[in-house]
Amino acid sequence: RVTVDFSKPHQKYYLADGSQVPGVTTILSELAKPAIPHWAFRQGREPMYSSLDEAAGAEKVNLKKLKKADAILWAYKAGRLRKNGYLYKKRDRAAEIGTVAHEYIRLKDEGKELDSSNIDAGVWELAMRCVASYESWMGTSKVKILGLEMQLVSETYRYGGTLDKYCIYSGKKTLWDYKTGKDIFPDYFYQLSAYANLLVEAGKKVEQAFIVNLPKTKGDSFAVKAVSTDTLLDYHFKIFLSALKIYQTKKKIKNLEEVI
Repeated sequence: RVTVDFSKPHQKYYLADGSQVPGVTTILSELAKPAIPHWAFRQGREPMYSSLDEAAGAEKVNLKKLKKADAILWAYKAGRLRKNGYLYKKRDRAAEIGTVAHEYIRLKDEGKELDSSNIDAGVWELAMRCVASYESWMGTSKVKILGLEMQLVSETYRYGGTLDKYCIYSGKKTLWDYKTGKDIFPDYFYQLSAYANLLVEAGKKVEQAFIVNLPKTKGDSFAVKAVSTDTLLDYHFKIFLSALKIYQTKKKIKNLEEVI
């Protein structure tokens, strides 16, 4: 049984000469993500607490000492006003759900079991929803694992990345990337293209690639989208390279020590 280390630092990538290079997700952070503002707006409309007792406990307020009218007004404010870091807490919780789901599936592929002793019960429940949707889709499909959590670097383009799964699926060498969220967004394919290029540079054949979106909560949808390697490397990879160029140029500017 394996325990998830939530404090584990981000993976670092190094070329053969020892130079450190950025990871795929760091590079793609240079691109705008249209879904993020909409998510933040939705969070702003939702109550901060699910019940009056939860709010009172979190705010350390004794409801018995408040008059009825004051209690109603206080409850409204407690539910609507956000404290510093509230959105980040929700974001981090969502990230934990994704991490647990990813680890559960990866360990099962390795014939291991995930230890849930250090995982919040709510996070575990939602992560298992992700897993259930994935297992329902997989059914009795046969997959031959060629690599899990593969950490590769591109000596040509100077970047690194960690691939979720490389396998033989339906007779084809296939790259898989797992996501947990509302839907499959275009930038996921920019990321997938970077991973496909890493495999190609490593001398591996990629005949098809999948994005597998695992729903966490009600309203999220399970979806799988496949794309050919030709499409990824002919189109999506060009956008990734543009983001890489922006990242590299901004880093050069930051390193310039000019005094005006």
